Amino acid sequence: MKKYFSTIAMVALALVATSCGDDNKEPNQPVEPIQGSSFESDAVTFGNNKLGEGDYKFTVSNDGSKMDIYYAENGKLPTNPQFHNVALTAKGNGIYSFVTSSTDGTGYIDNVNETFLFEHALGNGKVTVTSDKILSALPDGATNYASTTQRYYEIEFDHEDDGTITADLYIHNIQFVPAMPVISKIGIKGLTVGAYGASLSAAEVTPYFYEGGQEIPMPSRKVTNFTMNLNWNNSADCYVQFDCFGITFKDSFKTEFMQFIKK
Repeated sequence: MKKYFSTIAMVALALVATSCGDDNKEPNQPVEPIQGSSFESDAVTFGNNKLGEGDYKFTVSNDGSKMDIYYAENGKLPTNPQFHNVALTAKGNGIYSFVTSSTDGTGYIDNVNETFLFEHALGNGKVTVTSDKILSALPDGATNYASTTQRYYEIEFDHEDDGTITADLYIHNIQFVPAMPVISKIGIKGLTVGAYGASLSAAEVTPYFYEGGQEIPMPSRKVTNFTMNLNWNNSADCYVQFDCFGITFKDSFKTEFMQFIKK
């Protein structure tokens, strides 16, 4: 089995506890100028056109206003870009959004980590490609997820030899109801991945919790009716909903808060 790791760490609209104090914050990662930069990045691909393991190159103009995008065909990057002079819109913290000139592609690049998310038309279909990891920026500006008390999401995509894709979802700092303690991490594994990675689903799965470095199943606490939609390339709300512990858990977040991180 070939495994690619993609992480989505999404901040919930409601906090599960008081934010960490200023003393616990890490400084923001310095942002290098994007002008004239060029980088290549690997990709996890969804959809009916497989591009391979990597093979995306972004070359930014000297004034930082636009870029060319190349993707590999038959294992090689072309001499001429498939997308030329694509305008960049700064979103802050080294994140830039873009729409290709023919409006058949949208995405974001993270200049700090030299990674990306990009969805575009190809042939008679489309592809959605992501870099190795995807994390959201926490609202308080911290980057230390190990110490945050805010809820966030982490996804690992598994590419099987037969071409199917499943996903494991980890939810950090989850509190199902106010009377319950905060659970530092639960795992919901073996989820079905929808077309272009736009959804995750499962009728019934056994969740896991984590203690002392051990993964412990909770067979008496089945997760049922699990659905999660991922609006990759716009600011619309993404939703997650499932039943567990006798209640229906619901949450939402915005794709625009994502950052993209290399493994």
